[in-house]
Amino acid sequence: MVYQSNPFSGLGNVFAESMCICTIMIIVTIVLFIVFLAWLIGGGRKKTEVHYHQQQPVQQPIQQGARYCPDCGRSIPFDAQVCPYCSKRF
Repeated sequence: MVYQSNPFSGLGNVFAESMCICTIMIIVTIVLFIVFLAWLIGGGRKKTEVHYHQQQPVQQPIQQGARYCPDCGRSIPFDAQVCPYCSKRF
């Protein structure tokens, strides 16, 4: 029976431990890279669409003897020549 000696036996377990740690780090890096590629191919961060609801203008009841300024939308006297709120001339 021939006994073969380990060429790294003089280094003790330091070399074996460092090789194990390096191997684990390489495997973790490869797995993370594969996960990143899968995430990237799958669309990455999907953009969410935001829908804003447009507010419908409030329709005020029509009053007799009054009209509304086309500029500011407030109720003004029917016979007014100038809007008392925004000074729009008619």
